[in-house]
Amino acid sequence: MQYYKHKTYLLGVFLLFNIVNLQASEKTYFEDSKRGWFWGEKKPIEETLEKINTDENKSINFNGKEYKTIPSTTYIPWEILDKLHPDEILQLEVDTRNIAVVYPTQENMVEYKKLQKFISNQAMGFVDTNYLVTKQNAEISNWASETSMNSRLVIDAKRTNLWEKQRKVISEHRKDMIILVATLPTCPYCKEQMPLLKEFENEFGVEFKEVDISKNKEFAVNYQVQKTPDLFLLYRDKGDEPLLTRFGNGLHTIQDLKSGILASLYSFKKISQDYLEY
Repeated sequence: MQYYKHKTYLLGVFLLFNIVNLQASEKTYFEDSKRGWFWGEKKPIEETLEKINTDENKSINFNGKEYKTIPSTTYIPWEILDKLHPDEILQLEVDTRNIAVVYPTQENMVEYKKLQKFISNQAMGFVDTNYLVTKQNAEISNWASETSMNSRLVIDAKRTNLWEKQRKVISEHRKDMIILVATLPTCPYCKEQMPLLKEFENEFGVEFKEVDISKNKEFAVNYQVQKTPDLFLLYRDKGDEPLLTRFGNGLHTIQDLKSGILASLYSFKKISQDYLEY
């Protein structure tokens, strides 16, 4: 009898010791109604994912595949933000946007928009100061004016040379080309296009021919004309089949017509890319 009392006493001390240690290590284990010591350890999927998101882990393994995860809340170090490198700030903008997309809470969205505002203010400050320095500082103002003038002169010279080259090459091919323009009697833009085509013919020597698709439905079907005016370039290639390509749809100015003709000649391999303008 004394033996059993002694054994019972030792067992009670052992259990008490384990309970105290367990409470000290994880007090909430006994207080959490969803888990509780009676039911054993329970960790819902949501709780597990939340822990993964808040820990330093950047990925989760699911069905043998590694997936990248993202924190559920944004963190922006506002106290030192104005001292950070611009690359760091831009990366913060990307990170907070991604968090706001995955977890579009009001708090995350506010932080993201506040950061956008900060970046915008910094950028505007740079633009304003740059403008004032360029206008008010004598050395910078003179340098900017001289650089700008030289740049404009160079651009104008290149543009003039290019226009002359374009005019010359179109003139060289004008007898082998004809513009086909698909029209409809009810199309108001077609009526506006005709005088421009005539002006282009007078200036560059390229003839044009109107194709009324209300009368020539076969043309509309063969070349998939859906809107008018629809412009094509027909090129009479010596010794080979004629070449045909669409170069534009809708009302075209003189400049548009010139660019379309040059692009067509390039696609026909009649001119080099140097004649094109973008």
